[in-house]
Amino acid sequence: MPGFNAPEVQLSGIAPEIALCIAAFTVLVLDAMMGEFAERWHLPVLSTAGLLVAVGLAAAQWDKSELQMSGAIALDGFAVFVKIALAGFAIATVWTGRDVLRREGLEDGEFYGLILFVTAGMMLMASSADLIVTFLALETFSVGLYVLVGFRLRSLSSQESALKYFLLGAFSSAFFLFGIALAYGAAGTTNLYGTTGPGGQDGLVTFLTSSPAGELGFLALASGLLIVGLAFKIAAVPFHMWTPDAYQGAPAPITGFMAAASKLAGFAALIRLFDAILFPLREEWRPLVIAIAIATMAVGSILAIVQEDVKRLLAYSSIAHAGFILVAVIAANDAGVAGALFYLVTYGLTTLGAFAVVSVIGGREEKRARISDFRGLFYERPVLAGALTLFLFSLAGVPITSGFVAKLLVFGAAIEEGYWWLVVVGALASAIAVFFYLRVMVVMYMQERENEEVVASGAGGPSYAVIGLAALATLWFGLLWGPLSDLTERATFFFEAF
Repeated sequence: MPGFNAPEVQLSGIAPEIALCIAAFTVLVLDAMMGEFAERWHLPVLSTAGLLVAVGLAAAQWDKSELQMSGAIALDGFAVFVKIALAGFAIATVWTGRDVLRREGLEDGEFYGLILFVTAGMMLMASSADLIVTFLALETFSVGLYVLVGFRLRSLSSQESALKYFLLGAFSSAFFLFGIALAYGAAGTTNLYGTTGPGGQDGLVTFLTSSPAGELGFLALASGLLIVGLAFKIAAVPFHMWTPDAYQGAPAPITGFMAAASKLAGFAALIRLFDAILFPLREEWRPLVIAIAIATMAVGSILAIVQEDVKRLLAYSSIAHAGFILVAVIAANDAGVAGALFYLVTYGLTTLGAFAVVSVIGGREEKRARISDFRGLFYERPVLAGALTLFLFSLAGVPITSGFVAKLLVFGAAIEEGYWWLVVVGALASAIAVFFYLRVMVVMYMQERENEEVVASGAGGPSYAVIGLAALATLWFGLLWGPLSDLTERATFFFEAF
């Protein structure tokens, strides 16, 4: 047709997400066609293959920095790094989850399909360059997580946890939508960077840099509502109420996946939006984030002390760690972004390993998840006790573990910006956290079991492999953190504003 210019279709920015969706549909269709098998090995194998393909497609875009799909997708090092990390977390969850599903007779294709769809939504969130796309990605992975939390259909606690998570998640989504509406009303666009060419429009970046300060009031208010919506996903106080119940009710591999991957996806959107796009408004949003960070570090560390269930203890630990990472967001500098990525990856590996140990010890339906159930673990299962000790040391920030290096990078970025007093608060919260980590270790090493019953297992090789790899990574990145730190520094944003 004369005069018609066909639009250029670029899909490389979302190629990993497309691969995961194809893999999810393949798993679901094949599972339905092949019927019941005693050993349904094809489900985790196909899921792993899809995740590895997604890793390859993401890694191939490492050196690119461009916008695609009418400026809605940012293809840059930051998004690629997050996508590769998310795929790694998902692979670990697939295999630890298989052990749990086989042990409890719940192995279905729906579990693997949901993991793949959830990971795709998280990846899309990392590369989103439009608030509408961010919301769609947020809901995509949230809905999947609601179902995964309640995957034990015969467990009342699992169903109760899923319902609480769903209701509070819908509440937070409303705040996020209100924030999008205000941002659109203020700037006339929801696009972060803008677009070029015929019919191109300015984005939020251009609006912020070209508008007088008096016209930014609505956008500052929108920033507050967007923070509320994302704070729910990272389990920051006071939007953390769902976390202990959801972590306790969900199967341990799913709990680990939520703690690692959901936090990474939420912080990816938060960092891109506030440390890159809304950086000119930092004087407006920083006080709110500082208050949330202090409350999160304090509440998470203090309430963990009184917990008797290990999964709830780790849930409050996860809340406290969200506060530590928020310190890097507040710094809003290159060191802060790199430190946050390093922290999120190393924390994710550590917490996946910790929940894998809980899954092995917990047995069927994880009925042995109380701290008292870990009495004398060192004398019956010394390898598991040693691995859990290493993970707890890392979460506490003990030297030679990756957790120590992560805190060092995050706190160093804050000191660079003059927030030394916030670092002092973080150090005090870390000192409080040592108490409840040591409490678990004392039970494992210094107390004997009250009866002769042997600690349950029921786990296979995959769970032990995940625990071993997570322990190795925890030590490796604590001693030789240079390569990973260099990668986080190279994981830069798309920076060109139109």
